[in-house]
Amino acid sequence: MGPTARLSGVIGRRLGSAVGVALLALAASGCATFEDSGVAARVGDESLTEDRLAAMLREAMGDDEAQTAPSNLSTEILNSFLLDQIIRTDLAAAGVTPPAPAVDDTLASLNVAAGDAFAAWQATPPNPVSDAVVRAEYERGPVESDMACTRHILVASPGEARDVLARLDDGEPFADVAAQDSTDTGSAANGGSLGCMNTGQFAQTFVPEFVQAALDAEVGTPVGPVESQFGFHVIELTPFDDLAPDALAPLLASPSVRLEFVSRGLDVWVDPRFGAFEGAFGVVPLGQPARG
Repeated sequence: MGPTARLSGVIGRRLGSAVGVALLALAASGCATFEDSGVAARVGDESLTEDRLAAMLREAMGDDEAQTAPSNLSTEILNSFLLDQIIRTDLAAAGVTPPAPAVDDTLASLNVAAGDAFAAWQATPPNPVSDAVVRAEYERGPVESDMACTRHILVASPGEARDVLARLDDGEPFADVAAQDSTDTGSAANGGSLGCMNTGQFAQTFVPEFVQAALDAEVGTPVGPVESQFGFHVIELTPFDDLAPDALAPLLASPSVRLEFVSRGLDVWVDPRFGAFEGAFGVVPLGQPARG
């Protein structure tokens, strides 16, 4: 599964597209230890007990005890709970009274409560994030941070691309080389910059080979030659210090990136028996490969 195949599916359909998008970027400390405490997941002092999870599964399955609930349904419930609690905690920290919580132990009620909380959260300005915190998150790379800021130099042959890489390795500024030699005149005028976007938008905007090379790169390390229908690219995830002052502002206000920062500051735990909670991917069920 590619880096943009994030959590949506059933949760997105039940909670609505906006919440589905937000679920793409839930982040947390992960599950470091095993707890035989009857708790399936926890955000701070708020817990989803195994009994409550089982009740929701029975309700969703129609009380048919002959059936085994699919693992993706457990994951859906866990992510709905986590989203709801993370957003409610952030609203409270901003001095906003969260909407009413779920009225009963049903998935439908939890989804309604999470949707109401998400709507209130979207209407609340995000708390400021320090440059140091933004830098640390950005430098983890676009797959982990959901922030893709790229620049490139487009040339006609692999040999020219290798020459560009050699010049960059010798210390020539990327923007200067792009302005001098890139055949993409639009981006060359801006030092090769292609701007900043979340990884979903990035994957939809550029050709697959360009996307894959960029998402596999390390911030500040040029890669190439990368061949596409347009020629041969030298691609770089723009170093944080080279970003324009407000380049990341729209992303920091977007639900996915905002949730990434919010949840990293909280105590979020998932019982390992149900899976692992991993950065922007949410709960990864048992039997699926780790993504971080």
